[in-house]
Amino acid sequence: ADAFMFFTTIRMGFRIMLFSSLFSFVILFPVYGTSAFPDDLADTHDFLDSISFTHIPEGSPRLWAPFFGVYINTAIVLLLLHRNYKVMLKYITIHKSCDIVQNSTIVVSNIPPHLRFEDKLQQYFEKKFATGIKQVVIAKDVSSVQPVFNTYRQDQKTLKTIQYLNEKNPEKPQVHRLALCCGAKEDAEDYYLAKIQTNKKILESQEKEPDSCPVAFVTFDSIANANLVASYSQDFVASADDDHGSNIDILGTFGVDSPNLEVKMAPAPEDVMFENANVSQQLRSALFCSSTASFVVLILFYSIPVTFLSSLTNLDTLGEVIPFLKSLIDASPALKAFLQGFLPTVALKLFMALLPTILYYIYKVRLPLAASTVRSLVFKSYFISLVWMVFLVFTITDTIFSQLQSILEPETLITDLGTSLPQQAGFFIGYVTLGAFIGMTLELLRVFPLFMSLFSDSSSINASDLDPMQYEIHLAPILLTVVITVAYSVISPAMLIFGMFYFGIASQVWKYQLLYVYRNETELGGAWWPQVFNRWIVALFLFQITTMGCILLKLGYYQVGFLIPIIPLTFWFAFKSQSQMHKYFQTLEPLKAKQLSSEKEFDENSYVAPVLRFADLGEDFPRKASIPVHSGDSDHYFELVEEDNDQKADESAL
Repeated sequence: ADAFMFFTTIRMGFRIMLFSSLFSFVILFPVYGTSAFPDDLADTHDFLDSISFTHIPEGSPRLWAPFFGVYINTAIVLLLLHRNYKVMLKYITIHKSCDIVQNSTIVVSNIPPHLRFEDKLQQYFEKKFATGIKQVVIAKDVSSVQPVFNTYRQDQKTLKTIQYLNEKNPEKPQVHRLALCCGAKEDAEDYYLAKIQTNKKILESQEKEPDSCPVAFVTFDSIANANLVASYSQDFVASADDDHGSNIDILGTFGVDSPNLEVKMAPAPEDVMFENANVSQQLRSALFCSSTASFVVLILFYSIPVTFLSSLTNLDTLGEVIPFLKSLIDASPALKAFLQGFLPTVALKLFMALLPTILYYIYKVRLPLAASTVRSLVFKSYFISLVWMVFLVFTITDTIFSQLQSILEPETLITDLGTSLPQQAGFFIGYVTLGAFIGMTLELLRVFPLFMSLFSDSSSINASDLDPMQYEIHLAPILLTVVITVAYSVISPAMLIFGMFYFGIASQVWKYQLLYVYRNETELGGAWWPQVFNRWIVALFLFQITTMGCILLKLGYYQVGFLIPIIPLTFWFAFKSQSQMHKYFQTLEPLKAKQLSSEKEFDENSYVAPVLRFADLGEDFPRKASIPVHSGDSDHYFELVEEDNDQKADESAL
């Protein structure tokens, strides 16, 4: 479902570009192309300007064309968003109906010391709820031994690679230097064998029972019971009718004398970061403030080089201020074309590609309980960074550099900005085109993994050895392209053509990559779709504000007045959709959850830290099992959903 969510975003982008371009070809291109170009720009415009918003004179009745374009494009985006929201809701429901351990388990945080015992916590829940609890696991403090365990597993992988290289070239065995490139040499295989044995003894010599943490995992005997407990904590209105198969008494839940427990559905066992279970709520709050401050500082720091890169796209204007630069670019037209066209786009993409690595370090400091939380924070911050620096900062600074001469004449600055903003579409068209052809080509080639495969034994590779799909890194640039193409869909409708190329190529490339190249590190069932939905709304908001601003600067006061209601209507649609469907991405709908049961027996050690069962795991650790798309009761539930949809369709027809 995560892969489907990712692919749905790309496919929806292509469909929006296709449908919006129909209006552009029929209305916008003829209106823009046949307009009289402003006299002050008649000698400097190019073909792209002649079919863009720049071609319309101030106060012209032709401003009604972009007015209708805003309403039509907004309607197209909202209709497709609503349709895909329902589709993703069906997929997340199927995923949460699967007979897997996390769907029957809740995670309880902020447990007071007197309840950090499995029997006492179970008795506490049994008092608040009826029977239905299968198992309670109190997380243990493994923060001291977890680094040793992680090093042990990493050294095993490294040793496997070294042994393969030694077998491939026995005459030249691999060596390890004790002090980077300057230390004494040592046989690499002997070094890692000794290191593995040392760490193994440390792990096996654990005698003292680790302290209990304020986190517990409570597994129920049915998916319905777990979802009802979790949904109650989110203020869901649910009734517990025994005739529908529920054993939970909702009226007897947490009372006023209950501790301040935090209850939600548990992450997958392989997603849990057990070394962070001992972190208190107060410490997490402090780490939240520090990581947020670090992100703000990072954004401010990154804005400086982005400002410099934006200046390269206006070398002519910048040369008027810096004389030696003018003589340099006049002497070499080829250098000017390279600096002004290709170099800023490539440099900006490479510079922004370094950002996710920094964001990972920032948000790992928060010490979250689930690794997917880190990836979600990276996705949110990466998208904000891209929109802020690539779209907003680059646009603002590029406009300032292009209007340095006009700043000395404030009375003409406003009208100049109205014509210069659409002209920046040329850079963003190059940005989207570079992502379509160069970016997708590099994604297919995967140069670095291809180079690393030379040092691994390809004969022993299985599905678990595939690289994990990092949705947080790949999804944010795609949504940035959504912001760019939607924002310029009316100002410069030629952007839609290049947007179709981008999303069309991306859909084919990522279909292949998701099927044959990547694996899901942790299946979330498409739980990120509400975040993707919100970023589509951000793209619409920027599109509406940008277009309204350009129309206003062209003296289209009536058009702007009639466009003002579209902003609250868009936010009303977003609020209505999220309030109706977002909650079911957290837990199943209670009435439908009652139709499900969990008859499968799960491993009782699923939520026990792997380092605490080191002796049972042995030296070769099991691979992460893939999660089925649907099984057991989920098939039955899918049929129920289809029957319910058919019934609603029949009622609507009548």
